[in-house]
Amino acid sequence: MRTSRNRTKPSLTAAALLALALAAPAAPAQSLPPLRENDAIVEKLMAARIAEMIQRYCPEIGGKLFYAISEAKALKAYAEKLGYSEDEMRAFVNDETERKRVFAMARDYMEARGAVGKDPAGHCALGRQELASKSYIGSFLYLK
Repeated sequence: MRTSRNRTKPSLTAAALLALALAAPAAPAQSLPPLRENDAIVEKLMAARIAEMIQRYCPEIGGKLFYAISEAKALKAYAEKLGYSEDEMRAFVNDETERKRVFAMARDYMEARGAVGKDPAGHCALGRQELASKSYIGSFLYLK
């Protein structure tokens, strides 16, 4: 069960999506594939979701919120550099179908590594593994 402390704490994914969605406008895109087809962007959003779930369900691991915001801004800058517009980015991060798709990808990744449901042991084990391997997911996390 989540504590009241967790209910008021912003999530890493929410912070990442908010920063991506609210950033300044970019030049209009020309003949770009949909954002959902950009593996680099989708994988980074998925990583932020995984880190969020680990820190939510593992009491031993916390999330680096300011780092997440920084990464979201970098991801937005990357999308701008590719030519995606503000409207395209906003539509992508606000699309419920896309959000569910990224969340499902994150869940599949986690379940394949033993973090199932709200089980703290599985989430902690995955978090420690991500931290030890110095993965991108681990970069969002710290041991308390």
